Amino acid sequence: MIGTRLEAAEASRLRAYRELADSHALALRAREAAVALLDLARDVRTTTTRIIAEQCLEVGRRLAVPQVVEDLLDLSVNTSFDPQQVADALRFRGPEVVSAVLARLNDAEQRTARRAYFNVAVALGAHPEIRAALVANLNLSLADHRWAVVRNAIALLTALGAPLPQDRLWDLAHASQRQVRLALAGVVARWRPGSAGLELLLALVEDDDAGVRFVATVALGNYAHPEARRALRRRARRESDPETKAVCEAGLARRVVELAGV
Repeated sequence: MIGTRLEAAEASRLRAYRELADSHALALRAREAAVALLDLARDVRTTTTRIIAEQCLEVGRRLAVPQVVEDLLDLSVNTSFDPQQVADALRFRGPEVVSAVLARLNDAEQRTARRAYFNVAVALGAHPEIRAALVANLNLSLADHRWAVVRNAIALLTALGAPLPQDRLWDLAHASQRQVRLALAGVVARWRPGSAGLELLLALVEDDDAGVRFVATVALGNYAHPEARRALRRRARRESDPETKAVCEAGLARRVVELAGV
């Protein structure tokens, strides 16, 4: 009996959402449609009736027009909706939604908004049909002339567990904007010590920017390779920044386990 009432309620909501999707004023009712997408995404996850789930998907795809996607992204910042809820609703738009999400992220001026869009993008990456388009778009963004776009791409690829393209690493290490080099240094510093990371850190530890040098120096302290030790000694002799110099000396003094092949 309870199951029958639940199915009737789901069917009733679907009829209302279908009427909304058929409305000529859908663009004017975008906020209403955005909330409907959140409900539909929840119903897809929770319904026990296959036909209801299929109908939710069909109606959701019709509702997920560009204006509704924009309103849904507004909700991700201005409400308490969980990023995964928003991502599940955006999923109705398919891979096309990636460009809208990244545009919001890259244009965001406030840290709160940037964090919200970043979290939504990470949540979208959990869906295989969205992830491929997201990673491909981010890889292209690494060549963008705007440092914020490149920084966001580096951070998102790392959060998604996607490797940075090998053919872009050296260019990123020598990017003209310090923010890009600093973002790369922060990522490489979290890699397990290895030859690829060592080569990049040897370049970054000679950077003109003290912040980049500091991060690279901290990371080099985890390497037992002779080249890393020599680089730290050189940097300790020449370093003008007292904090970085202290890190160099601490790294040289630290006892590090030798890693095979590093």
